Amino acid sequence: MPVDFSFVDTTARQIVALAQVNTPQIIYHVLSPNKMPVKSLLECVKRKEIELVSDESFNEILQKQDMYETIGLTSVDREQQLAMIDTKLTLKIMNHISEKWPTITNNWLYHWAQYIKTIFNK
Repeated sequence: MPVDFSFVDTTARQIVALAQVNTPQIIYHVLSPNKMPVKSLLECVKRKEIELVSDESFNEILQKQDMYETIGLTSVDREQQLAMIDTKLTLKIMNHISEKWPTITNNWLYHWAQYIKTIFNK
């Protein structure tokens, strides 16, 4: 399962830039197209061995520990159809106004992981 990093400061800047574009009323999907597999993310930030499990096993663990609401998930229904989000038009307009998403690098992930460690070690 891929994850994207839509930074708050970048997202806010892009929303303001898009609001200033003279286009017909459309819906913008302002999220990063730069995705990273969760496995790669975990490999970059782990401090100890992490057991990788299937999505189904992970969902079972979350259900057993009553964690869905805690982490902001709303459903365990595998039949539920997810909303289709198409960012092509938004990215095309953003490119036209010279707005870009930052690329996630291993160096950035390292610094992010260090920051997270300091937050949780307080």
